[in-house]
Parts: sequence; C-alpha cells; structure tokens
Amino acid sequence: MINEKVKIGKPEVIELKPEWFRMGYYVYVVLIQYKRKKYYYIGMTGDRKHHTARSPFYRMGGHFSLGKSTQNQIIKGIIKSLKLNVKENPNLLCGIRFTYYTWLVKPFDNKVLPEKHKENRELAERIESGLMRKFKVLFGDEFVFNKHESRKVITGVEKQVEQICKYFVDK
Repeated sequence: MINEKVKIGKPEVIELKPEWFRMGYYVYVVLIQYKRKKYYYIGMTGDRKHHTARSPFYRMGGHFSLGKSTQNQIIKGIIKSLKLNVKENPNLLCGIRFTYYTWLVKPFDNKVLPEKHKENRELAERIESGLMRKFKVLFGDEFVFNKHESRKVITGVEKQVEQICKYFVDK
C-alpha cells in the first residue's frame, strides 16, 4: 500500500579513505570467512593491456559482480568452493565476511615508460603467483580460490612472499 508507514532506521556508514584510491602495483589477499573456515583469494593490480595500475579498491566491485565478468573470481570461488548459489540468491553474501589486505609493491606514475610499467606489473605478478603457491601449501588447495598462476617463474620475490605469508600464519 502506498500510504504504508515506513520507518527509517540509522544509516549504515561506509567511509572511503583517501589512501584507498592511491594508484600503484599492489598485491592483495582477500580473507573470506564462512562457517568458521577461512578461504583466500590472491590478486594484484597493474593492467596488461593498458598503461595503468589502479588501486585494489577499484577491483573490489568487479570481484562481486553477479553478471558475466572476467573479474568476479570471488563470486566464482564462492559458487565452486562454498557451493553457494549467490547468483540466484545474492543475500547469501550476508553470511560471509570479506577482509582485504593490500601491499603496495611500486607506486604508479603515468609518465613511466611502457617497459617500466611492464617490469613493475611483472614484479607484482611474481609476488602474486608466489603467494598462490605458498597459500596452497600452507592452507590447502581447496581453501584458495585461485586456480591459475600468472607467472611460472617467481624467483627474486621469495622474501616478500614469506613476509606476507607470515602475516597470515601468525594470525
């Protein structure tokens, strides 16, 4: 009925912090908690096709797209690993906690030469792939949503991978 009384409660406040928009080559880990179990998704920023490296904040929206997307790996992981049909019932996401952890590998400068952009992106990719491998060993393949590594060779980033892994092992 149009004249129904609608009670408006307190607002949910979502504050966007300025540093969330800092452009750069990042690696990030999404901790997904569901029914007292922990799952992980590992990602990075730095575009292969365009000369840009946006903050992980911009990737978050794509991760939760319920339509056809190449960025919604978290939704795909929830469907495959958690066996939840969130495309038919998006409210199922309300029972899952998502926490993003990000590490800036290199800042982005749009004046940098394409070769340097590629070098910075590949550095972030090596760390991302190293984290995928290590997380699968530490936590089990079934608890890591990533199925494909972006880089086969990950030499030179072992210290960074260990540092990030230690953060999650110590939690």
